Amino acid sequence: MRWILVLTGLPMSLLAQVNMQDPFVGSWQMQLAIPGSSQLAKVELLVGAPQRQCWYPVRISMQWDTLYQAAYATIARKDARVFAWNPQTIPVVGKPKPWIGLFEGFSGYWDLTRKSSGEAVLNRLPSETPVESNVKSLAKEGELDQVLREALRSGRSWVQIDRQPWESPVQQQLLEPNPLGLYLGLRDTIHVDSRQADVLLRARNAGIFSLGWNGRLLQDETPIGKKQQIREDWVLDTGMNVILLFRELALSPTLQGKAGNSTWTQYFDPRQDSAALFVAAKLFVGEDGFHQRKFSESTRTWEGMKRNAPGEKLLANLQSTSRTITLAIWDDAEQDGDTVSIRLNNRIIADRMLVKRAPQFITVNLEPQGNVLSVVAENLGSIPPNTSILEIIDGQRRKAFHLENLRGEMNHLNIYLEAQSP
Repeated sequence: MRWILVLTGLPMSLLAQVNMQDPFVGSWQMQLAIPGSSQLAKVELLVGAPQRQCWYPVRISMQWDTLYQAAYATIARKDARVFAWNPQTIPVVGKPKPWIGLFEGFSGYWDLTRKSSGEAVLNRLPSETPVESNVKSLAKEGELDQVLREALRSGRSWVQIDRQPWESPVQQQLLEPNPLGLYLGLRDTIHVDSRQADVLLRARNAGIFSLGWNGRLLQDETPIGKKQQIREDWVLDTGMNVILLFRELALSPTLQGKAGNSTWTQYFDPRQDSAALFVAAKLFVGEDGFHQRKFSESTRTWEGMKRNAPGEKLLANLQSTSRTITLAIWDDAEQDGDTVSIRLNNRIIADRMLVKRAPQFITVNLEPQGNVLSVVAENLGSIPPNTSILEIIDGQRRKAFHLENLRGEMNHLNIYLEAQSP
């Protein structure tokens, strides 16, 4: 199947009207019975204004007796009546102390009821790794912790109290990469230099998936087989585009896209997204913005920086303004058993890591001023030489390198950490 899709942006005045009418935005509440107690627990969900009418920052809290727990999360709009909740949350308040993963049991699709748009019912779906197993592995706080988790898992119905958007200085951060140092389902954020995009959908096993783009449902519960692929041509919006890949049942779909000189991949990580129903990617289209987001070359020198030598290749001298950077590594050809080790300033951060078809992400902290990132080929796999793509991501800046080495050969990046402008 191959077709052309043209997506256009809405004027800001119309976007403001849509936000006011958004059925998901506002304050929601749920009352829960706690086994062995006559006092009901109150659960509150605060939903902020979305990005591109489809991806929302939320704050969820639970109050029962003297206990209070709150966390940040995100939800994604699937269609006009359904949104998806992912299990990833960031604890922010906790009495007696924050309980990690307390709200995981809400993972599923929330459906606005037909009788009233101010009510929503949760439909939980089976996943490759059931939420129950994650909950049990995290239940280390004693019997009360487990009782509250099970009580939350029994909840199904929300009632909307008002439609005032949740407002907080933190909510914009929740829709960016690694908000507050944790992961909330954003797989990629890149700037592209072309509106023309070619995308390919595939899956590791047969099942059903859905695909949303800027608030529009492009594929709704579409079957796909293990040997089947779906390729499409898209024309992106100028500015920001939000792509939401939803999975149904046990399917693990992957979306690969290419726009101009840039590529992106959306997939469900077996560890981070074991019970997740969606992963997001953000594409920014604009020639000026694209060039502003490129890494700058560094002219700094320091003791210990690498240079070309026999068996060692210097890839680049880069300048970063972010102490935290993300490394992405994958095989853009055939996964053939290649393994690599990665060091930062002679400290091992990945030891004999298998290079997979889907990108693997590693977040590291740079030291003040000079840093050396090294990648060594540990074997040749079944198809020599050892090949991979290494991408360095600094906030929204990124640069990719194609690595091709014999066993034992090393690649180096000199990265100088510049102080940020005040």
